[in-house]
Amino acid sequence: MRKITLLLALMLSISTFAQGTIEVLSYPEKFAAGNAIFGPAVGEDPIVIRCTKIAFSDVDCPSPIRDTSEMVTALSGLTIPATGNLTDIDATNSKQNIGGANRGFSIIHQMAAQDATFPDYIRDYVDHGDGTMSFVLVHTRWSEGGGQAFVNGNLYTLIQRIFNRTDGTSSSAITVKDDGTGTTVVAGMEYDDSATIESDATLISRANNILNTLGAKSFNKETVSFYPNPVQDQIHFSKDIQTKSYKLMSITGAVVKEVDASSSVLDVSELSPGVYIVSTDAGFAKFIKL
Repeated sequence: MRKITLLLALMLSISTFAQGTIEVLSYPEKFAAGNAIFGPAVGEDPIVIRCTKIAFSDVDCPSPIRDTSEMVTALSGLTIPATGNLTDIDATNSKQNIGGANRGFSIIHQMAAQDATFPDYIRDYVDHGDGTMSFVLVHTRWSEGGGQAFVNGNLYTLIQRIFNRTDGTSSSAITVKDDGTGTTVVAGMEYDDSATIESDATLISRANNILNTLGAKSFNKETVSFYPNPVQDQIHFSKDIQTKSYKLMSITGAVVKEVDASSSVLDVSELSPGVYIVSTDAGFAKFIKL
């Protein structure tokens, strides 16, 4: 997959607005066509986006797809402070609606987070009772739109936008990923007109596996605390952490190491530099390996 480098950085931050966080958990490298609809190619993952404690009372989720090169042009001079996550663009910024014309729309474009009509695609909705909500968006299919057909070999990006339908407040986010070295890139999906589209059932199954792997069963879990971060050799957890094992994963959810929790210290010295996820029975968190 060709990637567009926007920023060389080794930092760890999750896109935030108000109290919330937005994270991209998976993203396909290629997509294909099938019966006038489009989606990840065979062997690819769905787009899975987790929104946690969003401080909006009535959430609408526009999900347009745009030409990646046009997005990069629009982002010229704009700092992207996140690694491996969606990046929140200030709603007061003139570039908040990143990119050019819409080229397509997800099947859940502009649906409400509270909508229970499509439980496979808008899922795990939680009203926290404090004016915030959490939910997961799973994108498996999108249409072609905007008056221009997808071009074979071109890169396209789904822009996850979040709106408060009650008062019109908006937060616009672009999809970015970490290539494993700390390089932040726009997550472009390449259109391959010779590829075969993956079945929707398989994509939903993969979304389930991704969410289970990353511990998304409960939005109420506190993120596990440890130090230092970034780290060179050892991670130190609280001595009273309640977990049977430590699982280390890449930013895409691939397990790279799993060990029994015989102590509150975890050796990560053999890992290559990059961004990782540590998952425990008590919660999970991200860290940077130097």
